[in-house]
Amino acid sequence: MKWIIYIALAVAAAMMCACDNSKFSIVADIENMGNQNVHVVFLGDSGVHDSFIPTQDNKFGIEGNSQELTVVSVLDSQNKPLFRVAVRGGEKVKVTGDLRKPHEYECEGSETAQEWMKFEKEHAALYDTPDRTALDRAIEQYVHDNPSSVVSALLLVHDYSDQGSDQAKKLLASLDESARPASLVSSMQRLHDAATARPITQLHPMMLCGTTGDFEALQPATSRSTFIYWWLENNPARHAQVSAIRQIASKHGGDVTVADVSLAPDSIGWQYIIKSDSAAWKHYWAPGGILDPSIRDLHITSVPLCIVTDSMGRQLYRGNDIPAAQKALEKYLGK
Repeated sequence: MKWIIYIALAVAAAMMCACDNSKFSIVADIENMGNQNVHVVFLGDSGVHDSFIPTQDNKFGIEGNSQELTVVSVLDSQNKPLFRVAVRGGEKVKVTGDLRKPHEYECEGSETAQEWMKFEKEHAALYDTPDRTALDRAIEQYVHDNPSSVVSALLLVHDYSDQGSDQAKKLLASLDESARPASLVSSMQRLHDAATARPITQLHPMMLCGTTGDFEALQPATSRSTFIYWWLENNPARHAQVSAIRQIASKHGGDVTVADVSLAPDSIGWQYIIKSDSAAWKHYWAPGGILDPSIRDLHITSVPLCIVTDSMGRQLYRGNDIPAAQKALEKYLGK
């Protein structure tokens, strides 16, 4: 599942207000969940809520306060996304599903949450594919057919592959005013401004958190070429991409610096995931996500993303097609 660089939090931040707290609750019963800790992230009236909640016999509960609509993101103990719930104060939501069937969860108690999950279930096969074209077309059709639904805005903000594009801005503007709160409109405008800003063509050294917890410089000047893979979450699509990157690293040896940069919201989940990669390249974490000062000028609005540079940091390729990135790399190396 692609949650675009935790824009959920950025959007939720804009939707907060200084009203009295209003309580919501979510109960979940997920088959094959067993007993483990789930990671829960959302933004409520008192700020960011980021915690681990124990499950018992497939069940767990979440409570929070949010006067405005907020998105509660739930991940498993390996920080793999389970489900998301759009909820506001006063609502009680029940979520059911099977851990072995991602994107096929159901819920009751909130019409908005129910409709969002229904869309995901109906298009489950499209959510983990590297090529987001088919999912984007499905979202565009839903938005066209449901201009008065807040779910249309949620899909554009959370699931559409390029929220910063002119097309995304046009789609959001096509919604009824009641379906696009001012906070969502302003958040999308900021994404659009970032995406349409003049892109930089040269990467400069970036100070990022390394696996030891210390900040390290990732700089193209250390080798003939640099291959950087930007990612957020651990899903089947990422596993295939890591395998392809492993082949690139093995083939080109000392000619290329291969690195991946996580834009995940916390370092604990990031550390856990990379341990299972068995990858020889360098791993980094950008604590501030897309807003991290070291990478802000790159205008990264969606992941996964590959950037290939020469030794001067000049970009030879930028996109999510790893075979195309490899071709650009080999052309530059003369191989």
